[in-house]
Amino acid sequence: MKKILAAITEDSLDRAKRHVARELEDHGFWTDRVQQTDAYLTPLSITAYGWQYYRGSGDIAIPRVNGHRMLTKSLGFPGHTHSEMCCAMSMGMP
Repeated sequence: MKKILAAITEDSLDRAKRHVARELEDHGFWTDRVQQTDAYLTPLSITAYGWQYYRGSGDIAIPRVNGHRMLTKSLGFPGHTHSEMCCAMSMGMP
């Protein structure tokens, strides 16, 4: 049976952050501002894969348990990884 409820762990978030840092550096988008941005886990979100605090710290919050991710996976769609979310949000920084 397919694993639908898989909470994101600190280890998997750390791996995602390292992956994103390498990708951004390889493509020339790694800046001091991006380096100062933190990505951390929050307990739960029903609708969002994650969010970024624009016009503030710029930090990225990724929910450990995500209702939208569970729904997407239960319907057989791949959804988005937390690496993809961190990268996309890092690129959207003002």
